[in-house]
Amino acid sequence: ELTSLWSRQSGKSHCVAATTIGCAIILPVLAHSPMFIEDIRFERFRGQKGLLVGIFAPAMHQSQIIFNKIKDFLDTESAQLILCEPDINVCFDTNNGENIVMRFGNFPATSTITCMSASDKSNIEGKTYMLTIVDESQDVGNLKYSKSIFPMSAFFNGTRMLIGTATVKRGFFYDSIEQNKKDYASKYRKKCHFENDWKVVIKYNPNYEKHVKEAMRKMGPDSDEFKMSYCLQWVFERGMFVEVDTFEALGNTSLELFEGDKAKKHVAGIDLGKAQDSTVVTVMEPDWENPVIIEESKSPDHDDYVVYNTTIKAWLEIEGDNWEKQYQIILEFLDKWDLERVAIDATGVGSPMYDRLAPVLSHRGIEVIPFVFSTPAKSELFKHYDSQIKSGRMHYPADEQTQETLEYQHFI
Repeated sequence: ELTSLWSRQSGKSHCVAATTIGCAIILPVLAHSPMFIEDIRFERFRGQKGLLVGIFAPAMHQSQIIFNKIKDFLDTESAQLILCEPDINVCFDTNNGENIVMRFGNFPATSTITCMSASDKSNIEGKTYMLTIVDESQDVGNLKYSKSIFPMSAFFNGTRMLIGTATVKRGFFYDSIEQNKKDYASKYRKKCHFENDWKVVIKYNPNYEKHVKEAMRKMGPDSDEFKMSYCLQWVFERGMFVEVDTFEALGNTSLELFEGDKAKKHVAGIDLGKAQDSTVVTVMEPDWENPVIIEESKSPDHDDYVVYNTTIKAWLEIEGDNWEKQYQIILEFLDKWDLERVAIDATGVGSPMYDRLAPVLSHRGIEVIPFVFSTPAKSELFKHYDSQIKSGRMHYPADEQTQETLEYQHFI
């Protein structure tokens, strides 16, 4: 997985388009030439398939930027001369606004380049590519990438190229960049991440320097907009509930996930999946012996407002909408813990599940709290969660083994 972080309007589309069309033509030709006929590196380009390329972006018109530049290259006089060379001998089967199909005359193969939208509502499953290009990756949804685009390279173990710039939200693009940097630093693999901010671009384009100076004057060199678009600095505090550094500091790198614990009292929260979401059960251990009194009651009829330092002990994530199966799995999971109370999502589809779980858990001596996700309730929930995070009262397991789990990665 290649990642590329570029300053805005720096010519990345031009570069990617030129490289892509060059590969789509030359790789199949080399694969069928006598010099490389036994070379396993070119094996996937032999037979009827040349190079299969998919270009994606948040909207169709954005994916067509690179696609149209490829078409512009192919329409040049020099490109036409190369395509007609006897050793190349390429003609077009299809050349429209979404597909380019190039047929090789010297052997029975075609290279295909397709552009598609990666909007959340687009239906793009089922395609297979050797090279997947995702432009403006920072604006493509995490679910769309992981569920729809990522698997498209599986059959050929293809290359994925993620291109974009810094923004205010952490997602798959940022995570891929950090993973590539980590792998390169540990010598796990060759360099797979490349960055070019405005200082690099102006070395090759004097017009870009004039543009950057104007942007500095209008936006200010210390503005978030300039930092993101031209300096490639991620400004998470503007677009996220909590800053990454603050949240990561709460992770305990010496703590692992528990499979169960009957020795201490715990609490649990059950969030029932709706639509494409998963059902998630979170088990936490409050530090019961050291309560933190936030506000003392001024009335004998009301308790003090007390909170606790808490530590997540385990997650259970269940996909699908088989409620009968989920009911049994949840009960078996909760049976592994000594529970003081359980809060259950009682909103919409969650209501019947609450009606089933509540009597069983209450019979076990567990206090059951129904939670309805109304706008005021969510506001209070987030305020409390925010105070727990900022005060450092919430912790979670983050040892190496835990960090490899899908539950941990989805939680982060």
